[in-house]
Order: sequence, then structure tokens, then C-alpha cells
Amino acid sequence: GAYVVVVGARPVLLDPGAETYTARTFSSKRYESRVLNSYGHDVPRVAGQLQRSGREAQGKVVRAELTDAADTIEFDLTSAYLVEALQSLHRTCVYNRQNPAFTVTDTVQFSSPQAFETALVTLGEYRVEPDGALTIWDVDRAVSVAIDTGGQAYHLVDDRMNEDVHTPTLPLRIGIVLDQPVQTASITVKVTPKTDLGGDGLVKNGDFEFGAFGWSLGDSKVAQLSTEQAHSGQASLKITDDSKEGGSNINSAEMPADPDTAYRFTGWVYLAGGSGIGLYVRYFDADHHLLNQMDERGWLPALGEARGKQGEWTEFSVPFRTPPGTQRIQLWIHSANAAVVTGYLDDLAVVKAAQ
Repeated sequence: GAYVVVVGARPVLLDPGAETYTARTFSSKRYESRVLNSYGHDVPRVAGQLQRSGREAQGKVVRAELTDAADTIEFDLTSAYLVEALQSLHRTCVYNRQNPAFTVTDTVQFSSPQAFETALVTLGEYRVEPDGALTIWDVDRAVSVAIDTGGQAYHLVDDRMNEDVHTPTLPLRIGIVLDQPVQTASITVKVTPKTDLGGDGLVKNGDFEFGAFGWSLGDSKVAQLSTEQAHSGQASLKITDDSKEGGSNINSAEMPADPDTAYRFTGWVYLAGGSGIGLYVRYFDADHHLLNQMDERGWLPALGEARGKQGEWTEFSVPFRTPPGTQRIQLWIHSANAAVVTGYLDDLAVVKAAQ
């Protein structure tokens, strides 16, 4: 009954996959792993119980309607749960192509009131919006999840599962838990792609209000999100480079750009100490070949530096021009190996300049 939701090329909701193989993986304790048992998958937990293993626990397709407009498939998952009071559990999935959305409805019936919940699984992060919907994002893609429990009160329980997995981050389970035991219930989650997260410019989440969405921060000791200083909103990007042996390695998500076009990389910087926050742009063609001309050392030359007065927010703006053939660009923020600096960046943007 598990599912995966992919936006672009990134699975925002997913099956976290296998754990690192150990003796436990191939023993009777295999399903103690929360990524191998049903806890680590986006399926219901019934009367506090996970799905059982074995051939008896088979999902059965009871309805399938496939059309050009939408696909609908309904599963009977009752046999997957060894719960005496469970009379039926059906999961209906609808993929709408005309107005892109993926809807999953879990309908349960018990002979006596029991606890019931379903779940979402991601490698990313989430937040609850004022209307109750969830915004879930992973690196550079996001979805909105509307939750409908038919009026039943519910709460969320999130759990970053600390298992030995191959994924870049630990999987996050977001449990949607009904507050009270129920005899009958239905929980629907409607997943739609979210394209307005983090602003409408080329640089997504340049104000860092959506966490690390749109950014790869590298070494967490050097670069991290912070609420200590902010030019706008509540958050900024903090760089703490206290060594001349290395530097920050912060990359934006790639963004579309026009070839042979003038742009400006703008933002605000707050220097708490030192200097040397270098600003770079990588240029890629349609085949993702790097178009930058390297310097005599074979290094990527910097556009400039985020300069400012110590102890106050200062605006910076550095110009650049994309080479012919450019299709996509990526920002790189790197405090040079010799730099020692503590500073904050906020409200980063890329804008077209006068030609």
C-alpha cells in the first residue's frame, strides 16, 4: 500500500529503501528496523499495530479504473493487520492528470473503537500552514498536503528515524493520528506540487525562511541556518569559518538562465568578524557541461566578495554575464581557504541587469 510522489526528478514522499545490511537484516529481528517494517512507510498504523509479514498479509486490488484524465486504484489492506477488531481497511489512490494531484484515502471499520493513524514519509522537512495543510520540501522540490479526516480531531507526530540507511538524510515520518479511538473513520491526504515556495525569483528561498529548501549547505559546522540575525523575516544563513585550512561550500539549486545575458547576484551581508565570503556562479549548457573558464590554477574564479561594515547589514551586488550556450546556473558561496570569517547572508537574489 505504500506510494512515492515525485516532483520533477525528486521523490518528495518516498519509501526510504533498505538499511545498511547487518546480521539483523537477515535474522528474525529484520523487522525491528523502522525503515524495513511498515512504520517507515506511508501506510496506516491500526490499533497501534504495524503490518505483519508473510504471504497472509496481501493487499488485494478491488477496483482499478485507468483513463486519460485520471487513474484510480483501490486496495483491500485488511489482511495486512493482525487486529481482531479490524473489520475492513481500504486504501483508494487517485492520480489526476488534468489538475495534477495525488489523493490517498484510507477508510477503516472496527467492531469496537480503536486507535487509527496514517503517515507521510520524506527525507526533507515540513511545516504546517495557517489553513492546516502541510508544506513538505526536499532540497529543491516541494508539495502541499491537504488533510481531511471528516471532522475527526487529529494531531501530527513527527519522527526522524535514526536507522543506518543509505539516504543523504534520515527519513522523517509524519504521523497523522486521530485524537480519539474510532469505530469508523476516513483519512484523506491530497498531494499537489508546490511551485511558489521560497519566492518567485530565480533564487528559491533566498531569504532562508523555508529552512534549507533550495540549498546544499555542506559542512554543518561552517554553514548553518540561524535566527541570530536576519535582514528580513526570522532566518538567515550563517557562515562560521574559523580555519585557514578549508572554507564554506554552499550551493544553490540550479536555476534556468538565458545565454549571453547580463545578471546581478544581490543580497545582504552582516559581518560579525573577519572577511572573505566569496561569491561564485557556475554556468551549464543543455548537456550539463560546465562552461566556466578556470583560472591558471584550474580554480573557479570568484565574481566578487560579500563585503560590508562590521556589525550591520550591508547590501551587495555583483554583476556577471552568462556565456553563450548557458541554460542553467548555480550559485556557489565559498569562504576561501585563507579566509577566517563569521557572517550572515540574507535575501539573496539573481536579477537581470541592463544590457
